[in-house]
Amino acid sequence: MLVRGRRVAIVDLVSMNSMVVDVTDIADASPGDEVVLFGKQGAEEITVEGVETANSAILADLYTVWAGGSRVPVNGDV
Repeated sequence: MLVRGRRVAIVDLVSMNSMVVDVTDIADASPGDEVVLFGKQGAEEITVEGVETANSAILADLYTVWAGGSRVPVNGDV
């Protein structure tokens, strides 16, 4: 995923439509920032093909795994 034009790691898979990412190294990251799952942001780009290759799986196999996990509140919101 991309936040403020930088790649960030997915640290928890909350549900099919929610993920938790690690923005520790992005000092100016804040709630409401655009997060890009697939596409371009700044000089970085994430493609479906790239994700499939990196995970040795097709996208359908990956997004069905993106379920379960615990939510992390930010400023009291979940």
